Amino acid sequence: MIAFPPIMLALLLLANALIGMAIGAVSGRITAAMVRKDWRDLFRLRRICANAVFGGAAYVVFLLVIVSLPWPRNTIAYDIGQTYVTSTANHFQYPNAIGYLAAIALPALYEFYRFRRLQVS
Repeated sequence: MIAFPPIMLALLLLANALIGMAIGAVSGRITAAMVRKDWRDLFRLRRICANAVFGGAAYVVFLLVIVSLPWPRNTIAYDIGQTYVTSTANHFQYPNAIGYLAAIALPALYEFYRFRRLQVS
């Protein structure tokens, strides 16, 4: 296992949060464009920032949860020329994919909730 200094981990987590914020802002605005017909409402900074915060928070939280969850041992083996290589992981191997899905889904669900709440009123 490669050990990283804590400041490097904090910077990487911040970079992941910024990626999640960008994904969340785009996902929320696309969802809002699909469910609403008022185009002036799409470019309000407060709603864009809310979707960005939801996307960034969802990405980081799901990334940390998935990394910390135990996972059944997964061993793969393959040949490289004359060498037989095995690799074993005790955690989910693709936590970024789950983080990306959460960063897309949470702002979209929030926009659907807002649209539904406005329809009921």
